Amino acid sequence: MTEISINQVRDSAQTLDNQIVVDQQLINEHQNNPEGATTAIEVDSQILLDETTVLPVEDEATLLRISQAKRESSRILHIYLSAVILVNFCLLFLKGYSADLGYWENWIGQLTHNGYNNFNGNYPPFYIHWLYLLGKFYTSLGIPLEANNFLKFLTQLPVTLSHCLLTTIVFSLLNRFNAQRYLLHIIMMLTVFNPTILVNGPIWGQVDLIPVTFIVCALLLIFHDRFSYLAIPMFILALLTKFQMIAFAPVFGFLFFHNFKKNLFGIIIAFVVGSIIFMPAIVAGHFVEAFKLAYIDTLGQYPMTTFNAANIWILLTSNTAPDSQILFGVLETSAFAKIFTAKYFGMLSFVCIALWVFMQGMYKQFTQKKITIEPISEPISAHIYEPIAEPITHETITSETIAEPTATEPTSEELHSAEVIPAEQTSVQLMPAEPTTVKHAGNPESNQTQTLLAQAFFSSMLCAMAFFTLLPAMHERYLFPAAVLALVYTATAQKKLIYPITISLLCSLNMFIILEVNGSDIWHGLAWLMVAIMSLCLLETFFGETLFDRLKSASLFVYRLPVLSIWVFLATVSVMFFSFYDNYRIQQIALKENQILLTTLPQISAQQDHGSLQFSKSFDGNMLSLGNRRYAQGLGTHSNSNIQYQLPDDATQFSFLAGLDDEVGIADVQFSVWGDDKLLWESKIYYGYEKDTEINTVDVRGVKILSLKVAALKDDKWDHADWVNTVITVTHNKPSQ
Repeated sequence: MTEISINQVRDSAQTLDNQIVVDQQLINEHQNNPEGATTAIEVDSQILLDETTVLPVEDEATLLRISQAKRESSRILHIYLSAVILVNFCLLFLKGYSADLGYWENWIGQLTHNGYNNFNGNYPPFYIHWLYLLGKFYTSLGIPLEANNFLKFLTQLPVTLSHCLLTTIVFSLLNRFNAQRYLLHIIMMLTVFNPTILVNGPIWGQVDLIPVTFIVCALLLIFHDRFSYLAIPMFILALLTKFQMIAFAPVFGFLFFHNFKKNLFGIIIAFVVGSIIFMPAIVAGHFVEAFKLAYIDTLGQYPMTTFNAANIWILLTSNTAPDSQILFGVLETSAFAKIFTAKYFGMLSFVCIALWVFMQGMYKQFTQKKITIEPISEPISAHIYEPIAEPITHETITSETIAEPTATEPTSEELHSAEVIPAEQTSVQLMPAEPTTVKHAGNPESNQTQTLLAQAFFSSMLCAMAFFTLLPAMHERYLFPAAVLALVYTATAQKKLIYPITISLLCSLNMFIILEVNGSDIWHGLAWLMVAIMSLCLLETFFGETLFDRLKSASLFVYRLPVLSIWVFLATVSVMFFSFYDNYRIQQIALKENQILLTTLPQISAQQDHGSLQFSKSFDGNMLSLGNRRYAQGLGTHSNSNIQYQLPDDATQFSFLAGLDDEVGIADVQFSVWGDDKLLWESKIYYGYEKDTEINTVDVRGVKILSLKVAALKDDKWDHADWVNTVITVTHNKPSQ
């Protein structure tokens, strides 16, 4: 234990708080111990005073500051997690990749009707189980299964949770290795708002982040002394989610020898995990076929050099060129012709990179001291505010200065007169402290931990890039794992931001080339945001800085809420679920005893300029949808149209909803109701995306022929019009069915 003189304690107190304090407790101890040495006791945490020295402290106020610093660190993490949740759920409303969303719809339909028996899907079983649960969920709610935003929301829930887990891991790594504050926030912003993660997940609708997060967890676990036996099962779980995770096999190959005995035990656990995940297919007698679809048939599914992937094959051949193409001018009759086909040359190139990664990893395994790490936990936060002060260094704390009093040490009279001086009474400028860092040269075990983790993440990133760049038949999304591993590598090594930035940009741009991005579903959200910003500026002209002071107070209150991200997640999931449920459930009309549906009456005629009249369907054959609500009964037509029904003699009232179907965007139509060629009701002009769908009622007493007309105005493009919940009220009760 290091004992320090009162002069050094005085300096360290200046560094630890935002007041210039001479600690009264240590002064009293000095009075009781006139030999010139003060007492120092060990505590659970150590305050890091500068980049080279760790100073033990016993002061209760310091322990309180440590606790406050940890809470501050937790709050910052929850702010980032809240941002992850909000940005993921907001981007869900952008139009995704319709083909993949169609796969989810088809596979959920298969699982709902047939279970796992004869399931025809080429994904490994882990995520398929989630789709099975979604099928049960749809059935219990009575909502029709369709490829819409509700399905996208439900299929993306595990992805959002994976993004939260990845954000927590990156934040913990940055804190564990004491990243500078500016670097911490740069990497955290790059993790939360990473274009590759957001395009692949909430926009596109894919789930690649789930298995990659498993890979990151497995790499962390393999260095964990207590739970390293779970690393191989976690890797197998990634393979049971996406077969592309086989790209990381070389890394886990050499890391297997890091803790050989525990990893052998992990293989047994992995076998059990795999058996459990495949159990539904085994019980259904479909295991062989399911395994073949997920892991064998996919290998030859795309016999092309590249399938929209911007890799080496775009340069050597072209997009979607056959993988049987012979490279570098080698003749077909040559004995080496097969090796130089794109398929085998690409596979051989990747195998060479994989072997190099494996051998390099094995070499480092046997040349570096094997260590294990404890669980990643949040260290003392680096967000304590401190005054500018000269830190204590090894040069100022020496045995000579401790053994003999220096000329600057206070005398007994000075100690009696010492007092606490509040910071506000001084001219010392206070400023936020830079995050505390430790030069690992003084802590070789921590330095080696950081080095080994960084090497593992770097090797994984290299394997993922080689997998995408060299192998044929790659998709545009297959660079995704490299982008995530680059983030984690940079968070661990705390250098080379060029990797996550460039790989993320390349992968996201490659996906954007293919993705049809349509923002019409978020128009209303953007409009409300624009109105809010404009209103804020307007209110500032009335209230000035007082408005922002109140907003800051409200923001600070929210910031200090415990486990903020959990509250944000629960609130947003609840709001989105009930909103989607209200939008996508089928609105059934409840008829009274004296009410009948118009569509049950004799139809005289139905004329329209395009297509044919649809009953209880839209013009395109979808569910009737007005104002983001769907209806079970009504008529779907196209302008210009005239639909005529014969009314009973005792008809008194006609009630209905009318509007442009949500399946179209911009249009312009006008609805009207006629009785015996007399205008009874006329609507406003509808332009699309109207939300004010109200029930209209028309008096039809004495009317024999009721005509429903839709008129086009400027043109008749996309004029998909709906008459919904068309009900006739009569004076007598309808006959019992």
